[in-house]
Parts: sequence; structure tokens; C-alpha cells
Amino acid sequence: NRELPRPGPVVTPDGQEEFFIDRILDKRTRYRKTQYKVRWLGYGHEDDQWIDASEL
Repeated sequence: NRELPRPGPVVTPDGQEEFFIDRILDKRTRYRKTQYKVRWLGYGHEDDQWIDASEL
């Protein structure tokens, strides 16, 4: 069972790092902000994160 290396971020022309979302798993409201639980492309469930909608 060989693990593939995780993809690194894409660096935009202005030097910002970006990762690609594989799928949105859930949605919640916290402190009056909408958040989405995302799975990053090439990463497993252990790396899932809650991200504010304003950051997507």
C-alpha cells in the first residue's frame, strides 16, 4: 500500500498560495458566519477543515 505524495499549493502571480477544493462536506453557521467543511484535492479526511465562506 503505497501512499502518494500530497500535492503542494499553486502559487499565484502575486505570490499567494492556493489549494484546490475536492468537495464540500458540510455547512454550519458559527458566530453569525457561514462556514463550509472542505476536503482538499489530494488530501484525506484527516486534513478536512472548516473554512469561512468569505475565504472561498
